[in-house]
Amino acid sequence: MWLFLISAALAHPFESKLYGHQTTLWLTADSATVEYAVEVPTANLLAEIRASLSGAPTQAAQDAFNSQLHRTLRDALRLLVDGEAVVWEQAEPAEDSGRGDVKFIVYRLALKAALPSGARTLQLIDGNYPDEPSIFQTSVLLDGSLILDASSQLTVLDGRLTGSRDGLWRPEESNRELRLSFRRRDGAALWAQLSALGGQEPGFRPSAEVLSGIPVEAAASLRSGRLPVTWVVVLLVLSVVLGGIGGRRRSALVVGGLLCSGVAVVGLFGLAGVLLAGLLIAAAVAAVVGRSGRPAS
Repeated sequence: MWLFLISAALAHPFESKLYGHQTTLWLTADSATVEYAVEVPTANLLAEIRASLSGAPTQAAQDAFNSQLHRTLRDALRLLVDGEAVVWEQAEPAEDSGRGDVKFIVYRLALKAALPSGARTLQLIDGNYPDEPSIFQTSVLLDGSLILDASSQLTVLDGRLTGSRDGLWRPEESNRELRLSFRRRDGAALWAQLSALGGQEPGFRPSAEVLSGIPVEAAASLRSGRLPVTWVVVLLVLSVVLGGIGGRRRSALVVGGLLCSGVAVVGLFGLAGVLLAGLLIAAAVAAVVGRSGRPAS
């Protein structure tokens, strides 16, 4: 009798005859890291194991079966970068693999691949269990050095995000393939330094939050770190100080408005808006200095 240690399943919300495919991709400018899990119905797996045996089942035979299955799963998970196949490096998954319960056995992979310099497109293709009824969940996260131009999981209409399959269980076979188009953010290193100065921790963001050309509400910008709260506070204080130089409340209001406009430009357009924001701030300083030099009427 085959014994499988109990572990948490993927908890997909459908019947036990479906194979659950769960993929999480972490993307940086120079690497792609994937945590992959496939949930196999226990009855189907036991039948597959018995069919592969020539004699009585043993622990050694089960171990050999699991090793071969891990290799098969890895080889069927293909990564293409700018149309060229990239070789995986395998690591230890965060959770044990080959464990489950009477309904499902979960096999897990942890994979990483180096990306060539200047990579712009990525395809991740899940070729595991192609003839079995399946359900898929794929999550994509990008670090702060990247901007996402397009994703097969996101729907954009008239410049607005209207739909997302990111992180959702979906039954369509088209979910076996993930396609991304991305680019390195202009001045990515400087952006990281400025974010750190603004109190924003470096890290990964869900794909919808770094999609280019999508308007960002101010509140969402504050939550996502594209408009660090510390920056807003510092600029507002600066507006009061500069306004005080002119000695007039009107000066403070004008400077405050221009500085806040600069913050909004940075939040909406990223580092490319820093130059525009700088021009606005320079105009504010010039206005204050000009007013402070005039004789009181």
